[in-house]
Amino acid sequence: MNKKVPFKNKFDTAKKYNIISTHLLYSSTILLIINFTLGSIADFPFIIIRCIEIANCLTIILFSICEIFVYYIHFEAESHRREDLVDNSYASLIAENRTEGYFTNDDLKSGLYKMGVNNFESCFFSYYIAKKDLPCLWSKTILISLIFITIAICGYDKWLIFIIQLSIPVVLFQQSVKHTLFVSRLKNVLSRYRSLFSSLKKDKSKKNDSELIRDILEYEATIAWGNVLLDEKTYNKMNASLSHEWEELKKEYSIH
Repeated sequence: MNKKVPFKNKFDTAKKYNIISTHLLYSSTILLIINFTLGSIADFPFIIIRCIEIANCLTIILFSICEIFVYYIHFEAESHRREDLVDNSYASLIAENRTEGYFTNDDLKSGLYKMGVNNFESCFFSYYIAKKDLPCLWSKTILISLIFITIAICGYDKWLIFIIQLSIPVVLFQQSVKHTLFVSRLKNVLSRYRSLFSSLKKDKSKKNDSELIRDILEYEATIAWGNVLLDEKTYNKMNASLSHEWEELKKEYSIH
């Protein structure tokens, strides 16, 4: 079955703004290095250095604006995803358009159990992709922050420019810490799901509605709090292997 994901357009739009934001970040870093290098040259025209300073400040402001767009559009996309989760799990008609082939559990009976399995699947993919992104994110944060902080401290006596430039390391550090906590919380939810479905496998007659609702809410609350846009390249690289692992998990926990 071909996948039909109506809310994919919103995710794609958020990713486009995220790409622009990343380019602006790298451009600002390059401008900062160029400006610092030229400023260390004796008798270099001040007007050129000043223009580069202004360009860099504008780049940082545009970076911040793009980040706001990314967060807002991604949050909207997640809202549509949650509506589709309910529709797929309960065969309801809440969303204007519904996905086809997005979840791999269409053989399950509609209800809370199916929603729990769908959510378990989402949590499984989200955790491993977010975890894979983490080292790269911290490497970028540390490298760029060191450049900005070092040059900002050593190269400028203008407080306004100093503060604007230090905003970049602060934003990057905040994103990295948040992503780290995001991965940690997803790990806890995934662990709960594993324990829950292990228990359900041992006793099919056992009612675990309260635990299912708890874990569904915990995952969705984590996604809403983190509002983390996962890297599409990482997803594409890991999708096949994670899909295979997920099918093996379903067999292991007798999910049918």
